[in-house]
Amino acid sequence: MRLPWVIWCVSQKVAKSFGFSLKTLSSVKSINMYQSFYHKVTDDHQLAVTFAGNPAGIPVLFLHGGPGAGCKLSHCDYFDLSRYWVVLFDQRGSGRSLPYGALEHNSSSDLIQDIESLRRLFGVQQWLLFGGSWGSYLALAYAIHYPHHVSGMVLRSICLGRLEEHDWLYYRGASELFPDAWQAFTAFIPEAEHAALLAAYYQRLMSDDIAIAWPAAWHWSRWAMACLELPLPIAMPEDWAIRRQWLLQARIEAHYYYHQLFFPVNFVQINLPKLQNIPIQIVHGQYDFLCPVANAVILQRHLPHSQLTIVPKAGHLSAAPGMFDALIAALVALAPSHYSQ
Repeated sequence: MRLPWVIWCVSQKVAKSFGFSLKTLSSVKSINMYQSFYHKVTDDHQLAVTFAGNPAGIPVLFLHGGPGAGCKLSHCDYFDLSRYWVVLFDQRGSGRSLPYGALEHNSSSDLIQDIESLRRLFGVQQWLLFGGSWGSYLALAYAIHYPHHVSGMVLRSICLGRLEEHDWLYYRGASELFPDAWQAFTAFIPEAEHAALLAAYYQRLMSDDIAIAWPAAWHWSRWAMACLELPLPIAMPEDWAIRRQWLLQARIEAHYYYHQLFFPVNFVQINLPKLQNIPIQIVHGQYDFLCPVANAVILQRHLPHSQLTIVPKAGHLSAAPGMFDALIAALVALAPSHYSQ
């Protein structure tokens, strides 16, 4: 496998751009090193990429949620870096990628091609995909397009892009679980527009008038936080940098969900037969109110070779009690030989 040599070459290129030298990543010391660089995918988008781990280990790509959430170094905590080689990248407009919040040339198809660009850059023949929430949808969509480049998948808090998921969040479902938050979310929009709530928010979030866009972002974000069972802020943040982050995050989310994730309705569900030969581990919280557990059940029923773990009393987030351990167990199940050495 030429992966270690390719990583070394990429490392040297990155190091040169920053004016310092790197040792070969095959050394023991390098296994715990995090190295980052920008990867230009179009004239108007540069991806922030980080990699770490053992070049001779299992290649794995971490796909963050959102859309727009970005990656953290703590996302490597799921992986034993002596056994895995991990790539994380902030998707277009997300995290440290440039330009932050950019929506032009930013679609699911664009992100899939970005993943392919990274795979070719690093010389990976096959890699394991690890994604949660929106990241699970992107992993499935990529695998549908390039099944021969996927060695396995660990998917958390499943998003399938079904119309029922839209109705759950923006019509009836979560509204009955969080009535006070739903009241605040809908009260911001005139009643005449409630039949198309997502469209109403999209229109306001995309406004060039900050007096229109920011309040929409505030209410949009508080509704998402309610579904995540996070403490709801009472007062709007005064810091403009925080407001900007909330606004651009809300815009990316609305950009994708308003356009139905840029694929035909039920695209993933219809194409799941293409994944019959890929080992898949599914982990979902029993009390996930953002992505209902029904999504995970449906995915497993369409892919009976996959394994579903429903974590009791856990919610949507990977930090939920029991979720971290379940994800580690899922990784072990996909690569038992690497853990028996």
